[in-house]
Amino acid sequence: MLLNNGNGSFAPKLDIAAGADPVEIMSQDFNGDARLDYVILDGAGDIFTIYLNVDTTPDAFSFTDQTGVALSTLATSNTLTITGLGAAATISITGGEYSINGGAFTTANGSVSNNDTVAVRHTSSAAYFMVTDTVVTIGGVSDTFSSTTITDTVPDVFSFTDQTGVTLNAQITSNTLTITGLGATAAISITAGEYSVNGGAFTAIGGLINNNDTLAVRHTSSAAYFTVTDTVVTIGGVSDTFSTTTITDTVPDVFSFTDQTDLALSTLATSNTLTITGLGAAATISITGGEYSINGGAFTTANGSVSNNDTVTARHTSSANYLTATDTVVTIGGVSDTFSSTTMKKKTVDKTPDFFVFSSQSNVSLNSQITSDAVKITGMNATTYISIAAGEYSINGAAFTAADGVVNNNSSVRVRHISSASHNATTDTVVTIGGIVGSFSSTTSTASAFINNTEPTAGSQGNAVPEPVISEPVISKPVISEPVISEPVISEPVISESVISEPETAATDIKTPETITETRSISEAEIIAPTNGGGPVSVWGLVILLVALIGRRSKKQSPSCFIHSTFFAKKPTVDLIFSKINSSAQTYTSTAHRLLCLLRYF
Repeated sequence: MLLNNGNGSFAPKLDIAAGADPVEIMSQDFNGDARLDYVILDGAGDIFTIYLNVDTTPDAFSFTDQTGVALSTLATSNTLTITGLGAAATISITGGEYSINGGAFTTANGSVSNNDTVAVRHTSSAAYFMVTDTVVTIGGVSDTFSSTTITDTVPDVFSFTDQTGVTLNAQITSNTLTITGLGATAAISITAGEYSVNGGAFTAIGGLINNNDTLAVRHTSSAAYFTVTDTVVTIGGVSDTFSTTTITDTVPDVFSFTDQTDLALSTLATSNTLTITGLGAAATISITGGEYSINGGAFTTANGSVSNNDTVTARHTSSANYLTATDTVVTIGGVSDTFSSTTMKKKTVDKTPDFFVFSSQSNVSLNSQITSDAVKITGMNATTYISIAAGEYSINGAAFTAADGVVNNNSSVRVRHISSASHNATTDTVVTIGGIVGSFSSTTSTASAFINNTEPTAGSQGNAVPEPVISEPVISKPVISEPVISEPVISEPVISESVISEPETAATDIKTPETITETRSISEAEIIAPTNGGGPVSVWGLVILLVALIGRRSKKQSPSCFIHSTFFAKKPTVDLIFSKINSSAQTYTSTAHRLLCLLRYF
């Protein structure tokens, strides 16, 4: 049987089994596919066999060819859906692999059913602009999948020669290269510079270059020392960088030593320490008229090298003559500075310090150790002596001492003493340094001026209001010279602490006017001008009486007690008057005392 291919040709003959005793054959479209099927009646077996005319030839199919494929790259076709098959058809491939319905790729023959999908793949050529073919055959229908590699626009690797030690801010041109390995014209571009092809004008605009063309590039070097400038050239995806490095900076920033004055003769003078900056590399160092040290190392006069951020110190011996300069010149990388020291002018030894003052302290505790502030002793150029009276001193924090000693210029001195055991009393300590005297004073706190700030309650003595009993201070008799107008000389009173009994609990100790039995009275004239051999004190008497009155009115205290607590030990004349009043005016037969009593209850 010959099957029609539908294109005017016949397929190879097809043999169909007819049974052992074919009686009849007929054709009919049994499956409705518009193809005639066959029925053969077998008389021997009394059966018939139907042969369906199934289509195993697919519709024509075509893969999309690919171009510009990278070299030696796996190229996979588009995926096709196979149609027109009435039954499974065979599939075979040459020059690649196929995959059915996304399955694994294979090179072995297989079968494809209607509406199956097929994709093929192969590895592209390893050469530029070359075609690779893969042929797929399904049910006698074939198509070729082709891939073409890229055009050879990739040159062979090229490399410019970098340059070092170039001049600052100068136009630098690279070596000239010949570009090879191109199969076609390739694109060229540049960054941070210009290029020239075959000796033409330099440009920074992108262009084209062919195989065996020559190429040179250029740029402007850095304006800074030891700095790199890069220019990148790209041809067909291949790049190289042309680099230039400027000369090394061996010139430091300007440096300056601090000159010294007023140096001692023939003394080692060491400069301040400088940090050398601005160097891009090590620079030479040399010195004249002295020695130098790098980073605290040994001093030397030999030439050496200094790196950036190293420290440098210079030194020399000052002149043996007064008011004479000595110079040392340090040179680093061509930059120089002079360290100078000038000796002091000739002068005599000065052991006398500047005046010094210790700050006085007030309201200090009684009978306590009081320490002064620290005073810096200045103005000398030699050691001098120190002594102290009524206290101790300490130099620069050392132990306190009262012994004579010595002190140097710029030393710190503190003094201390024991404050007075009495209220409102001043203690002085005198320090003598090199003939200059300074004193440190401390004043104790002021005692309460009054014993009791409330009026005592009336006692059992009629309407008289008893006063607290105050033991009178023991006062030595003043020693007074022959009557003169000058201040009388009075020995220091010895005062015992007043013992006060509260009126409520010690009423039996209260002295009333009736119990005072001093036989000697004082006249009014004695109050104004006491007969003790001294001069007239009428003014003082009036002042004291006035103060007593004010005190009584404001503080409710007897005039004699107020005068004693307020003025005692402050004025000899007041002391004398108080003594007179206190010892002689305690009887009511005296006119003056009557006046005092009147003032007392005013």
